[in-house]
Amino acid sequence: MKGWSRIALVGLLVLLYACTSPSTSTRQNEEEAPVNEINSKLSSQARMMLDELPEDSNPTVGALVEVNRPVGSAERETLADIGAVVQSTTGRVVTIQVPIRSLHQVAALDFVTYVEVSTPMSPEE
Repeated sequence: MKGWSRIALVGLLVLLYACTSPSTSTRQNEEEAPVNEINSKLSSQARMMLDELPEDSNPTVGALVEVNRPVGSAERETLADIGAVVQSTTGRVVTIQVPIRSLHQVAALDFVTYVEVSTPMSPEE
């Protein structure tokens, strides 16, 4: 009976470790994050712009990005890899210029909590 108790204890410890150990990758990307989670980070205006965008178009847009931690060099580099240019940071808000088709990639980042695209204050003439 002692042998089975030891095996059960070891099995329990392995299971406990597997359930509590951190993931090997803390950075979410578009392939890992569920689509609904990514879309929930995009403003309704951003989702509408993406839905109405012609297939052959990828204009650069301004965006306000809310983050859950200070934006350091690693976060700036990650944004740059996506094609975003950081213009300013103030507390938890970052302003960027980004190709509109990259908005989903920005929203998929683990440090991004919300993305809102800039819109004109008055109609274009």
